[in-house]
Amino acid sequence: LGALFATVALSLTTPDRNPFLASAAGLLALALDHDARDPVTRMNLGRVKLEQGDRRGAESEWLKARAILEAGLPFATDRCPVPFPFDRFRVEWEHAATEPNSEARAERLRPLLLARTSAALARLAAPGDDLTAISSWADSVKAAPGLDQNLLRLGEGLEALGREAEALEAYLQALELNPFDFEVRARGIGVARRLGETQTETRLMSDGAALATAAPTYQAYRPLFEPRETELTGRVPA
Repeated sequence: LGALFATVALSLTTPDRNPFLASAAGLLALALDHDARDPVTRMNLGRVKLEQGDRRGAESEWLKARAILEAGLPFATDRCPVPFPFDRFRVEWEHAATEPNSEARAERLRPLLLARTSAALARLAAPGDDLTAISSWADSVKAAPGLDQNLLRLGEGLEALGREAEALEAYLQALELNPFDFEVRARGIGVARRLGETQTETRLMSDGAALATAAPTYQAYRPLFEPRETELTGRVPA
């Protein structure tokens, strides 16, 4: 029920969401009174606290969740993480959830939860604290390398710090997982160009042009791979 109220709250704008956040916080706290070692419920409560403006409270819940997961403790595997959009995290979650053995299911879910917790902590880093954010994004990628959006965020952080070779590697890994992420592709092209990686730049542009040309859904992205458009901000057309 706490996850349900939190999900409803996230679909609303303030102040309409506030009563739902309050209900979610109370229900999730009650659930933790019954099972203090439930990492998913702690993660959900952290998100609710963040939405309520309690950044310290959110950080505390996420750190506790990470500690539970890192300790290898058993945990309930029938909780619903919030938010739960249709992304690669959810796809991997659904694959893991089909594991019939509860212990094996927990071990398949554990790295995904660690990745999400580290990503949440990365987003919580103070503005300008790029090193802390990058460290958390790196932890997230290490826990579950198959989540392409976390690789994108890691790459963005590395690029912002001028660590462009590392950023390019992160972007290339993300594109292996999702070649249709044109924002990642644009960023990769820009970094490759600045590094003088001509072969990589050419490959990224030609592959992107081929994808955008072949699929009508992606026609709008075709100009992204013309030299004039790729003085590269990593932005995709509106």
